[in-house]
Amino acid sequence: MTRRPRNLVLIGMSGTGKSRVGRLVAERLRWRFIDTDLEIQRATGRSVQQIFAADGEPAFRAVERDVVARLARSNGAVIATGGGAILDPTSRELLFSGNLVICLEASAEQIAARLARSRERRPLLESADPLVAIRALQADRAPIYALAHRSITTDGRTLGEITAEILDVLHEHR
Repeated sequence: MTRRPRNLVLIGMSGTGKSRVGRLVAERLRWRFIDTDLEIQRATGRSVQQIFAADGEPAFRAVERDVVARLARSNGAVIATGGGAILDPTSRELLFSGNLVICLEASAEQIAARLARSRERRPLLESADPLVAIRALQADRAPIYALAHRSITTDGRTLGEITAEILDVLHEHR
């Protein structure tokens, strides 16, 4: 990336801290914070879980693609994407176009522990053994997540430490 990024995009699995860290980074930068899952809910009047249950994953991904297309062209925003948003080729191209993309990573065990504490259901992780489901998703998504401009591990780190590292990476790209 040779010019200042328009936005900072956080990708990665659910439970890696994209929303929590994204809010802090946006606050420090005085940028807007945007969570794509919340934008989908605003646009449809339904939660991610409701869309998955009623219409299935392909319908959800179509709505997600429309939301990403609108958000990726904005300026001065920290955008926390849903874990699978980057898998769609159109969304991926839009998110990488003029934006700095950082992948937040965590171990499957850490993700499972974080999601177990969450009140939010994750449709793709509902299984008899969530740890197995998380590992399978990580393996499937690893090649796409590896395209990020930078990857940052969140295991064993404070929100402040992760935020500082993201701000350092952004400073390198200005």
